[in-house]
This record gives sequence, structure tokens and C-alpha cells, in this order.
Amino acid sequence: AAVTGCTNGIETGDDASIDHCEVNANSGVGMLLGANANVSHCTLSDNQNALEATSSSIAFCKATGPSGHGFRLLGGNSTALHCVATNLGNAGFFCQGDNTHIIECTSNDNGRGFDITGNDIRIERCQARGFVLFGISVNGDRARVDSNTVSGGVNNGIECNGAGALIVRNSVADVVFTATAFDISPGNTFGPIVDVSAGGDASTFTNADHPLANFVH
Repeated sequence: AAVTGCTNGIETGDDASIDHCEVNANSGVGMLLGANANVSHCTLSDNQNALEATSSSIAFCKATGPSGHGFRLLGGNSTALHCVATNLGNAGFFCQGDNTHIIECTSNDNGRGFDITGNDIRIERCQARGFVLFGISVNGDRARVDSNTVSGGVNNGIECNGAGALIVRNSVADVVFTATAFDISPGNTFGPIVDVSAGGDASTFTNADHPLANFVH
């Protein structure tokens, strides 16, 4: 099914299940959903914001610009799996609430990559590229930031605020201006940060063989 040219493309109450839809060129939100929605294999393009849902799960969805946010997951207990957000003026993924899990997602060429606030966050095996403000920003306690790839941005690569986070096996490349590859607040735990940007044999860099190492390159 395809929905186009509306204010909000698809608007539902709680417990909606939406699969294989195209939602394009709506002046408001492409999908404005209640709580506990399940959305999969949907494409959202040229909406003000692509998708907004509370305590919901999205999988194999794609959001493209030119404006607004990609995926707004609010209220906590939300999951995004294998989703892609590109060419958006704001965040590819904007998430607020505890126990949000973002797994194997991609945020490319957006104002912000992954903007996540809440406790007990997981963001694992994700990619952020071509961002303006930051690639990944996690604000809250006890996050796990694991095996993510960040590159080609203007400002900070990976930011972790709060305490009790574990930041391991990430890589940040080619950030410019006054950027910091890893901006980690005190009270968090992280694998050694190994700067291999000079190039050469990786075995010559201290801690490059550490199983939890984070890399700058």
C-alpha cells in the first residue's frame, strides 16, 4: 500500500501492525503511531518526520529526507533493527526513554546520526556517516555502545554522557574541525582508544590487539 499527499500519512492508536507500506510526500509525520506498534519493511520519504511511535518495534524500514527526523522512538522499551535513515535535516534516529535498543541500523548524511536519551540503552553494530553534529550521542546511565562504525562527520564521533556505560569495539574515522572521536564522561568504562590514523602495521600500535579496543583512524 502507498500513502501520499496527506497531513499525516498513517495515524493509528495503540497496538498497530504495519508491514510493507510506502509513505511519501506528506506534510506532517509519515507514520504517527500509538504505543506497542510493530512496523516492518516500510519506506518513508519526503515527509516532515518519517515515523513517530511510543514503546514500539521497527525493523527493515527506510526513511529519507529532506527535512525533520527519521525515526522518533519515544517512551522507552523501543527497538529498531536493520533500519536505514538518510539525508535528513535532523536526527536519523531520535530516541527518548529507557531500555531502547538500536541494532544494526544505519544513519547516513543526516544532521545527527543517533540521538538517544535514556537509561539502559543498547546501540550495537550500527553505522553513522556524514553527520553534522555527532555520529552517536547517548545520554543516560548503563548504556552499551558496542561495535559501531562512525565516519565522515563534522563534529564528535561518539559521545557518552551519564555513568555506568560500556563502550567497546567501536571505530571512528575522518571527523573534522574541532571534533573529538570519543567524548566519554567520567564514570563510564571503555576499551582502550587506539589511534591508528598515522597508518601502517596495526601490530605496532599499543593495544591494537586488545579484544575490546576502540579505534580512531
